[in-house]
Amino acid sequence: MPATSNPATALRYRDVAAASDWLCAAFGFEKQTVVTGEAGAPVYAQLTFGRAMLMLAPVRDTPLDKFMKQPDEVGGAETQSCYFVVSDVDDHYARAKHGGAEIVLDMQDDDLGGRGYTCRDPEGHIWTFGTYDPWEGKHPVPATTVVGARKLRVVVLASLVATAIATGVAAAWVGGVLTQPGAVGPTAHVQAPDEKPAAAKQRTAEAAEQAVREARAELDRERVAKAAATKASEDALKRVAEEQRAREAAERSAREVRAQLESERAAKATADKASEDAAKRAAEERRAREAAERSARELREQLDRERKGKAAAEIAKEFALSRADEERVAREAVERAAKDAREQSERGLTAKTPAEPTLEDALKLAAEAQLALEQAKKLAADEQRAREAAERAAREAREQLAREQTAKAAAWKVVGQLTQQLKQAQGKSEAANADGDGPPPAEKKARPRVRQKKAPEPDQ
Repeated sequence: MPATSNPATALRYRDVAAASDWLCAAFGFEKQTVVTGEAGAPVYAQLTFGRAMLMLAPVRDTPLDKFMKQPDEVGGAETQSCYFVVSDVDDHYARAKHGGAEIVLDMQDDDLGGRGYTCRDPEGHIWTFGTYDPWEGKHPVPATTVVGARKLRVVVLASLVATAIATGVAAAWVGGVLTQPGAVGPTAHVQAPDEKPAAAKQRTAEAAEQAVREARAELDRERVAKAAATKASEDALKRVAEEQRAREAAERSAREVRAQLESERAAKATADKASEDAAKRAAEERRAREAAERSARELREQLDRERKGKAAAEIAKEFALSRADEERVAREAVERAAKDAREQSERGLTAKTPAEPTLEDALKLAAEAQLALEQAKKLAADEQRAREAAERAAREAREQLAREQTAKAAAWKVVGQLTQQLKQAQGKSEAANADGDGPPPAEKKARPRVRQKKAPEPDQ
């Protein structure tokens, strides 16, 4: 049964891209088909060398790969090698050696009248190139020669048949002439017919019949051979048409695969860009949210400081008021003591005789008056200092409160600006998701909302 396809050699390489480039540069292969992966690197290649086809596949973990080993995994050995016919083997040898091929068997003559050499590629596969063509070394006899021989045999057989027939006719004619009455003179002796001419005639007739049968059989074989040749030619034409259709289908599939790969690359690029844009928008929203949370935290801390400052001012105010009350009580006590001392002095003067007071009493009264005056001055100074301290504390508390209110108003202004920026970023994100170019919008997560509060009125 004739073959239905041309053989193609399949080899595994760890780096298909580097192997295909090296084979084309060093051995003269030509790239027919190259299939690239997602990263754009070749993962499968089909190379041609004249009428030969070479398929390069990557080393992978497939069911077929479990039965195969690379040369470096079995000590550099190979169970088979590829042989290619080249017209100028010396030029090919120089090209391969210049390309970096490891020469295993140097150039030598073979026993079939050709010359060749054997080398190893960078991943260890064995290659042989030579001038001996096995197809021409064992080609069959041409069909034209067979047909010519058969025609010659038919012609010979036909001539033999014609000779036999002519011989039989001549013998019969001679026999008939000799047996007719009066064919000889009246004085001739008539003899009985001999048996040998009849046997010869019989043998001649049988030989003629045999030659006719052989000629007919030969013609039948010729018809069968012709029909077989016609059918083989038709089958060859069909195979050529099928191979043409298969090649066209393969090229069409390759074009479709390339178009699909280009489309997938474009879609991936679009998706990557949309993902980058989404990541940028998410980062902007995150930064805005963090800024808003930081401002809110600072605002809360500012409010806590204001509360603490207000509480400290209240405490200082209460302390100043209590000191003022104490000083007022002390001053009233001093005034009351001075008043009592004057009244007592007046009563003492009234109760005594009109005689002049003694010097001792005068000095005593003067000392008491001086003491009372000093105590009154001291109480007045303490009261003045307490009042000044209270006023200073109240003034500092009002200034602190004014500063805190100003800082709080500035913080609220910053919060308002950040909130506005966050709303704008969210609006841009929703508008981008509404366009058809980007990926479908992802489910939004709940974000903490920063509600702007009205700044409290400053305390009077």
